[in-house]
Amino acid sequence: MNSAPLLLLVLSWLVPDHFLPWGAFYNDFLAFLGVVVFIALKPRVLLFTSGLSFFYIVIVSLWVIQFFNGVYFYKSDIILAFIYVTGAYFAYLAGFSGKNNEHIVFIFALLVLLGGGVSCIIGIIQWLDLSSIWVSGPTLSGRAVGNLGQPNNYATLMIWSIVTLYYLFGRGYISVFLFVFLSILFNWAVVISESRTPLLQYIWILGFLFYYRKQQKSPFSKVAFLPLLSFVFLYLSYPYINHVLLLDDETKLKLVEGNYHGRISIWISLIPAILNSGFWGYGWGGVSVAQFTNLLDSPISHVEYVTQSHNLLFDLILWCGPLIGFLVIGFFVFWIGRRVLHPKTHESWFLLSCIIVLLIHGMLEYPQEYAYFLFPAFWMLGVVDQESGVKKKRYAWPIQIPMFFVFCFISIWVAKEYLVIEEDHRLMRGQNFGLQVDKGLRLSKDLVLLDKQKDFIRFARQKAHKGMSMEELDWFKRVTYSTPIAVSIYRYSVALGLNGRMSEALMEMQKLEKLNRPEEYLYYSYFFKHSIDEGREI
Repeated sequence: MNSAPLLLLVLSWLVPDHFLPWGAFYNDFLAFLGVVVFIALKPRVLLFTSGLSFFYIVIVSLWVIQFFNGVYFYKSDIILAFIYVTGAYFAYLAGFSGKNNEHIVFIFALLVLLGGGVSCIIGIIQWLDLSSIWVSGPTLSGRAVGNLGQPNNYATLMIWSIVTLYYLFGRGYISVFLFVFLSILFNWAVVISESRTPLLQYIWILGFLFYYRKQQKSPFSKVAFLPLLSFVFLYLSYPYINHVLLLDDETKLKLVEGNYHGRISIWISLIPAILNSGFWGYGWGGVSVAQFTNLLDSPISHVEYVTQSHNLLFDLILWCGPLIGFLVIGFFVFWIGRRVLHPKTHESWFLLSCIIVLLIHGMLEYPQEYAYFLFPAFWMLGVVDQESGVKKKRYAWPIQIPMFFVFCFISIWVAKEYLVIEEDHRLMRGQNFGLQVDKGLRLSKDLVLLDKQKDFIRFARQKAHKGMSMEELDWFKRVTYSTPIAVSIYRYSVALGLNGRMSEALMEMQKLEKLNRPEEYLYYSYFFKHSIDEGREI
């Protein structure tokens, strides 16, 4: 097997560049490139299908139905869903079509160890507040993020690296000393990310390892507990180590004493959105629309604005509608559950452990939104299915070949448009801050696919004023409901108030109050009142 595609997937974890409005674009670009290179090197994989192929067709059909039923505010939502899900499907086919799985998985494990090891060092550099052009800048929270730019994603990558150590140690490829030493190093990287999800992931790893060993009638080594013990010790010692090294501040103890209720509040706040959902849901990527539309029905007094529900199950139900969402969830539970109950080999155990680690994270956040996790996970599922003896079928109607070219064409088009969006977003911020740039420049005005991103930049340059038409107000609403940040809600509320729709304006301001801290609401409500009283455009 050519390892270049897998190397590209691993390199996607190491790109240090993150820019608004799409922080993970350059990381995900390499993940997309990895899938495309794999298919280009082995195009025969497009001639085979499994049961997942039928499911993929169902999902694509759902998007078409949702689109023609007016579910989506913007076509960019469905386009991005298409390239991510299609890329994941092709990654699955790449894994499913492979042979000599033990060798393939061994190469993958080495690459994960390489990518994880470099990321571990990057995280330690960030923790020590050092700098390098090859290292992503520190976050405002001070947490280690590696070059992923997100601390919880970084922690999951470190847990993948620890699972890899279990696999290599179980296969006899590394010694006890190397197993323990590297696990301590990766555990420290997990700790300085200040993520709490890894404790749940560790419970899964050890429980699944014990289950697998029992099935194989092989002894369960007590050495397997050493990484967990070292993690707990480092976790509890972290604030004191920081204090000794003069790296601490008053926020560091939140690792042990933090608030665990934020996710629950988000989920409770989204229950009205599920209950009020239409049959077809809110569309893929429509969580923010679902939340904001039903915000005043939420029993929670203060709600965090989210673009994802921080729970994969909630996401699927909101995206697809309750009935179809539960069917999709049922499919995945049945499909993955069967593999988990009967892992055939140590390779299957390793890959399934990585997949479930990602799913555990997905129950509390949204790692599946990133191609650098999504594509490797589906590649692993493909390998597991191949090992499980899932029957390959030659496609009687080879639609996957033209589909691959459509996928490549749209992905390239999206990438090209995004580079314009990124530059125009940078320009817009400069214009709004009063820098000496041409205020008439509109780089993204002619873009076709990324209409949501284009409209947000246009909205940020637009002023609310008297005499706005119904079409203009509807457009303001569409942008605001798609991206309900405080300044968007405020501007839309002023637009409504200046155009004789004060009751609606006050209702939108109530939503702003629910989504923001009291001092922020007071700030915006003060300027809202004066803008309306003075008839001032903003």
